[in-house]
Amino acid sequence: MSQQSPTLLVVEDEIELQKIIQEILEPEIPGIICAKDGQEALDLLSKNSSICAILSDINMPRMTGLELLKNLRSRFNPIPFVVLTAYGNPQSMREAIQLNATDFLDKPFSTEELVSVVKRAVEYGKEIQKIEKEIEEKYKDSSAENVEFLRRVKRTTLNMKAENTIYVKSRSG
Repeated sequence: MSQQSPTLLVVEDEIELQKIIQEILEPEIPGIICAKDGQEALDLLSKNSSICAILSDINMPRMTGLELLKNLRSRFNPIPFVVLTAYGNPQSMREAIQLNATDFLDKPFSTEELVSVVKRAVEYGKEIQKIEKEIEEKYKDSSAENVEFLRRVKRTTLNMKAENTIYVKSRSG
């Protein structure tokens, strides 16, 4: 694992697949950490403010990927969230879209597709973090209420941008 601050959180209950994803992505995205389910992911997120994107399986024990996404969005957390699924369940996909998932990857995925989708999510996440810092710096002397208002405006804007750019691959069969 990289010694850099974490930038990507991979949430996958299949440990071998976790390792494969990490090996594929580390040359392009340093700072990857892994969780085996949504609950462990929440714990890691609470300790690592440098995480700027999530790649998560849907079906996992304890807390599913969709439950993790729902939890984050209920806190107005705009972190880019890429859904990884082997099932392609249309109901799960609709729910992920409604919860503002950033993108989707089907198992099995190609190396190129994985790298491309995740790099885009990390870049987007870094931009969100940059904006958060700028708000805190610019308005550090403002009331906490004003800073929180600006954060809500930013999150709403980013969520609308994500909703306008989301795509779902057409499914054959």
